Amino acid sequence: MNFNPLILLIFSAQIKMAAVGDVFFGRLTKPDFYHKTPFSAVKDIWKDHDLVFCNLETPVTKSIYRGQRSPYRYRKLTFRARPKAVSILKNAGFNLVSLANNHAWDQGARGLRETMEFLESGSLPFIGAGPNPKEACSVRVMNMKGIRVGFMAVTNVLNFPVPAKTPAVCYMDYRSLVRRLPSIIAAEKKRLGLDFFILSLHYGTEYHRSIDPSEITFGRRLRAHGADVIIGHHPHVLRPVDYDGRGVIFWSLGNFHFDTAWGWRGLSAVADFSLVKDSKGPHLANIHLIPVVLQYAPRGMPRRANRNVGWAIYHMLRERSRRLRTRLVWNSRASLIDVLTKKRRTSRIDVLTKKRRTSRR
Repeated sequence: MNFNPLILLIFSAQIKMAAVGDVFFGRLTKPDFYHKTPFSAVKDIWKDHDLVFCNLETPVTKSIYRGQRSPYRYRKLTFRARPKAVSILKNAGFNLVSLANNHAWDQGARGLRETMEFLESGSLPFIGAGPNPKEACSVRVMNMKGIRVGFMAVTNVLNFPVPAKTPAVCYMDYRSLVRRLPSIIAAEKKRLGLDFFILSLHYGTEYHRSIDPSEITFGRRLRAHGADVIIGHHPHVLRPVDYDGRGVIFWSLGNFHFDTAWGWRGLSAVADFSLVKDSKGPHLANIHLIPVVLQYAPRGMPRRANRNVGWAIYHMLRERSRRLRTRLVWNSRASLIDVLTKKRRTSRIDVLTKKRRTSRR
């Protein structure tokens, strides 16, 4: 008997993504704080990834437009990078950056406009800024391998007052952030038909490694409204991870290329995860943190941490993440941290209930 076999085609696709924290290329008191290849020691981490993201903490301009005549203490906090920073990022493998941070306006409107122009001419996509506030806060959609991913970047802090003119950075004060952002995420994810929504959030207290209860509630509310991945930055130190099996919050990935590379500020990590769409629907998989240490000399360059330093980073994050019901496991062979949900303890009541159900059957 001849028959045609039934062939079942099950769709399955995966996007591998890596994300890092704050990337800095120079302040007015250190105009050339970068090397020709500052990421050469770490770029192998994401060599086979589809998306590589960072928070670009420095305006990229041809000249200095603000802060040159200010007192030293203000010039020290005013950032500016030369145009070659874009090619350095591009050659290292970065293909998405956020401009929504407190240093975006360090060189004024002209500086922000030039930053966007240099990124566009260098074919390096960005989020969190635009010609007007509406476009600055718009969701950038990427279609890759049949998966629709939306990216949005928001900052809660700016070093200069929010100007009424254009161009603009996606800025929200605390009240708007808490009240409006969750509903914006839910509405945009539905309107755009997204499989995944990734939020870059410039938020939190600088140099604080712990998070307070109000932050936890806020982050989980964003996640409940559709944010699948939240990438935090601004504290300049590593903060805990909150993962519930559906969405993950990296509260802060710390510095990644910065001149303040001492103590806790010199410890960082690469968030590594996969966006998977298969018969189960869209979901996250293979979530890891890869420990990184910044070398103050030369020039805050990142390199992969050795096992001892990596274990120290794991130990620091483990207890803080455990309080958020997230289990971190040290993978000694690969020198990386696996991110898992914390298993719920089985109580005596659960055991008795299970026995009763079995006996009824």
